[in-house]
Amino acid sequence: MQKERRKAEEKNEASPGMMNGIFSSIARNITFCSRDHYGHYLKGDCSMIYGHRFNPEKADLLLDPRRREKLPPEEILALLEIEKGDIIADLGSGNGYFTVPIAEKTGTTVYAVDIEPKMLDSLMDHAAKADVKNIQPVTSDLAQIKLPNHSVDKIFSSMVMHEISSLNAVIGEIKRIVRPNAKLLILDWEAIEMKAGPPLKVRIPSEKLKAIFEAHHFRVEKRMINSGVYAFVMSL
Repeated sequence: MQKERRKAEEKNEASPGMMNGIFSSIARNITFCSRDHYGHYLKGDCSMIYGHRFNPEKADLLLDPRRREKLPPEEILALLEIEKGDIIADLGSGNGYFTVPIAEKTGTTVYAVDIEPKMLDSLMDHAAKADVKNIQPVTSDLAQIKLPNHSVDKIFSSMVMHEISSLNAVIGEIKRIVRPNAKLLILDWEAIEMKAGPPLKVRIPSEKLKAIFEAHHFRVEKRMINSGVYAFVMSL
């Protein structure tokens, strides 16, 4: 009986060669990544860990003062021409690097839309420290934005479009929630090799994304924020 049991156990045990093969396969599919103080990728493809979304555990990196060197909020938001009373949605707001200064400029409701509750918690902490009280957090997927039809005057979105699996669905939602004569400002990574930012393979070339928005009847003006980041100033 014991011999039969041992034979059965040996049959179910993985051989050293088999285990080495398994671990080699796993190793080939694990990628390691690190980020600089801006929260940008320095090396590796983090898609197997977080899908290309920013890791919410690293949220504090997004508020590092040194990030202003690459992405100065005042200069960038000037492109959106925010006026007092504008109701604005920040799509993919993260922890509020842009949301808080947007809220300070408009003085009325700013919807901070993000799929990560941890990011929104961090955003509200950041807003409280800045004594900003007109931000409304909205936990939502951008393919089904939890905002009413025609509810916002302007839309801002930074470094989000390359994370989206269905751009057509998101653009449809953008068109649903904006009011007539709405203005939009979209930032994303240019499709070039560089140390900062996501892997090249997930970036959307500016001309390609511009053509997608134009196919949905947006008027698009392209600006370069720096050599690796482009901005679209858009209207319908």
